[in-house]
Amino acid sequence: MKARWRFDAGSLPTFVPVPSDGLIVGVFSGPEAFDGEGMVASVKMEVAEDVSVGAAIRISHFDSADLVMLHRRFTPLMASRAAWAVGVELRRLRGSDGSRVVMAATRPNPDVTPPGVTLTTHRVRIADNGIVVPFDVWEIHYVAAGGMLRTRVSPGDRFRERWPSSVG
Repeated sequence: MKARWRFDAGSLPTFVPVPSDGLIVGVFSGPEAFDGEGMVASVKMEVAEDVSVGAAIRISHFDSADLVMLHRRFTPLMASRAAWAVGVELRRLRGSDGSRVVMAATRPNPDVTPPGVTLTTHRVRIADNGIVVPFDVWEIHYVAAGGMLRTRVSPGDRFRERWPSSVG
């Protein structure tokens, strides 16, 4: 697979994710600001792995959430920065069509990925002091909000996402 994305390590965002499983949500100042510099806020929150994909999808439905990234506690910082950079570029390329982008620096565990969710692998090459390091990052695709149901599966369990079998 040929790398579609290539970045210089010095051009990657310099955020530091939470040192646990969680989400980073980016809000941009407008469609013209999707150059990575137009971010007006980023929120970092801890989220348990077993609900992280569903939580990222739900948060991406908020009008103000332009980019949501899953971060696992064991993910190398460079991989998270690469996933964020690809997410910013994807959001910028999609412009004002209302598309939200959900990214992950490590492939989400299939056991905690809701039905109907699909993944696209993006190959990224990061140049750092003459050394090029490849990374795979994942874009998470999901059924539109109208097809999503929230149901409690049993007392004490967290909410799980379910999609009707007729959707998608």
